[in-house]
Amino acid sequence: EDEDGDNGRLVDMQTKDELTFEEAMNAEIDLILDFTDGLKHQIQFRDQRMLNSLQHEGASFLHFAKACIEKERRMNSNRGGTLPM
Repeated sequence: EDEDGDNGRLVDMQTKDELTFEEAMNAEIDLILDFTDGLKHQIQFRDQRMLNSLQHEGASFLHFAKACIEKERRMNSNRGGTLPM
């Protein structure tokens, strides 16, 4: 810990309200990508509790994600485009 008591780490003092749309969206995407990288790493451990926690604690997010993907697929099928499976 240094003189300021901050362990020498930079602290992002910008609040969510001060971020541009792109900054806020990119921050959320980065968080999700980091999390999914961790989930992929967890596969090797075959930890059923982790899967159960993901499905329970993340249920609303997973539902939202599935709904968005399904809506996008429907919109693309109406336009003649397809999303990769």
